Amino acid sequence: MKKYKKLEDYGIIGNLDTAALVGNDGSIDWCCFPHIESPSVFAALLDKDKGGYFSVTPVGPYRSSQNYIDRTNVLQTKFTTSAGSAVLTDFMPLKGWDKADKLSHQAVYRKIVCEQGQIDLAVSFQPRFDYARAKTVLKLDDKGILATSNSEHIFLKSSALLKIENAGAKGILSMKAGDVAWLALQYGHERPLETQNGEELLDKTVQFWLGWVHSCEEQKCVFGGAWHNLIIRSGLVLKLLNHQETGAISAALTTSLPEVIGGNRNWDYRYNWIRDASFTVQALYNVGHIKEAKNHLNWFMG
Repeated sequence: MKKYKKLEDYGIIGNLDTAALVGNDGSIDWCCFPHIESPSVFAALLDKDKGGYFSVTPVGPYRSSQNYIDRTNVLQTKFTTSAGSAVLTDFMPLKGWDKADKLSHQAVYRKIVCEQGQIDLAVSFQPRFDYARAKTVLKLDDKGILATSNSEHIFLKSSALLKIENAGAKGILSMKAGDVAWLALQYGHERPLETQNGEELLDKTVQFWLGWVHSCEEQKCVFGGAWHNLIIRSGLVLKLLNHQETGAISAALTTSLPEVIGGNRNWDYRYNWIRDASFTVQALYNVGHIKEAKNHLNWFMG
């Protein structure tokens, strides 16, 4: 049975238009398409039974840990079992990188590498459109899984053989040391992304973040010292809340999480709150990201 996780058990990925929360169990429990303020497709964060999720989790007992590829928003989850270990790499490419315009719609790539021994991973694809209010229908073909509602569709191309069960799809991915598998999820297209370009998109995503991130040498940085790496990480998270096209800044990527369980302060923070955005602009400006500050002010004054 799926359980609720602590908020600190989640990592974040995004593409400056939307974002997702990935648990240390390999489950995407929150993601909205096509934009950060759009209705959810995966919302187990709020309702573990009905909200929907997309998980890649070892079969049987395991240990896990999460980290980011250094100075990026590319997330890695490492699983270790008694028989082997694997690393799950999650990222969202920025739109417009694919010359064939296949990335004009939102995409999530999940790369799995078996590092040692053998490992069996359970893949469970459980999309639930419109905050789980819309009926979700899944169709299997030789290219993957197409999930549709009345007005939305999302396509999953998977290295694992999946079978449709009720309103979801499940399968087992058996891997040995050196094996590589890909899962490519695309919102808004009925035809799948090709996973062959996954490595290229991963490299482009890493290089984008390395090119953006605060790059001052720690010894010479005004923020140098014990907190330097945390400041860099905080800047990367704040950048994910910055809308690339408009310059608007969301207060958070989530909604409906109460400040106190059972309380009424569970507002939708996916919008530009003037107070919160001003703090974010100040923080980004302080670490040298002047462009983001100017873009936000231009949007606000416009």
